Order: sequence, then structure tokens, then C-alpha cells
Amino acid sequence: MKKILSLSFIAFVLLSFVSNQKLKVYDDLNKALKHPKKVQVLDLASYSANHKELPESLKEFENLEELYLRPPMVVEENQYGHARHYAEKDYQKNVSLGELPTWLADLPNLRKIALGGNPKLNEPMELRKLLSVKSLRYLEVEPQQEISDEFYNVISEFEQLEVLKIENRRVLKYTELALLEELLPNCKIEYHYYEDDRKK
Repeated sequence: MKKILSLSFIAFVLLSFVSNQKLKVYDDLNKALKHPKKVQVLDLASYSANHKELPESLKEFENLEELYLRPPMVVEENQYGHARHYAEKDYQKNVSLGELPTWLADLPNLRKIALGGNPKLNEPMELRKLLSVKSLRYLEVEPQQEISDEFYNVISEFEQLEVLKIENRRVLKYTELALLEELLPNCKIEYHYYEDDRKK
């Protein structure tokens, strides 16, 4: 009887230990590849600044939920409070990643993708590739200065989205936000204007 209780206790401890191992946030791809099943949030800001495409090794991250591909940003204090801007003033020359792979759809748990700040990835043609990511619920984008009809057309097809976040370095017009809300009536539209210091 004591032996059975001891074995049961050991099994309970082991199960508790396994269940309490939290999936971690990674910002280094090489480190993430060593623990692919633990990766839940992957920030590839630095990687996207120096590589032209995403590695197929990301397919190993079956538990990946959030993927950040925007360039590195910094937060500074100013007279209005906090100002967020890109770390490099001439940031477009430091963003190499220019294409989204179609195999992102093979990641079963990918629910959030952040593209803000990478002009190439925010092109309608690239955004259209994300329509095949059926688990996607949160999308962060930064459209061009003037939002095109093609951008609106593509965004309107993301019917499964719960949150659409717009990052922009100009103040969006009320009519632009209203149109997005009309196109995605079941989606929460978030909008963030950040200070642009790249021309200084």
C-alpha cells in the first residue's frame, strides 16, 4: 500500500513539474531552435533587419502563437509622455525581410502577427498570404501613408480577425477608421500613432 502511495506521489510531482513549465518568449532564433516546443512568442525584429526571408526552421515551432517581424523600436520620454519610434532613423535601409512564406499557414496555433514598420511586408500582395493562416486572430500592420483601395480590399477578407492594430506615423482620418470598422464589423480596430523622428 505504501509503495503504491509513493509511486502515486512521484507521478503527481512529475506531472505538476511538467505542467508548470511555462512556454517562453524568445528574441534569438538560434536559442529558440534549441527548444522548439517551448516557443510560444517569437520576436524576430533583429532577424528581419538582416535577412531577406524567414527560415523554414520556423515550421518546428508548433506551439508558436505570436510572431513579431517589425523593426526594433525604442521608447523615449518627451514633453507629452512616452514616444515610440524606430531605433534607426533611416530604418528602411535596415529592413531586409521582404516576403512572407506561404508555410506560415502550417503553424496551427499562430494567432498573432505584427508587421508594423516593415513597408515590404505591409504590401497588399504580402498581406494576402496571411489569409491562409486560419488561426490568425490579431494582426498588426502599418499601411502606407495613403491607404490604398487594394489594402482595404485585402483587409476586408480577414473575417476571422478579433483585433486589427494599425500603426502609423500620421494621424488617420475618421473616415479611414470608420471604413475599417465597416469592413470588419466583428473586429476590434486599434490605432496607434507614433512620433516620427526619421527625418530629423
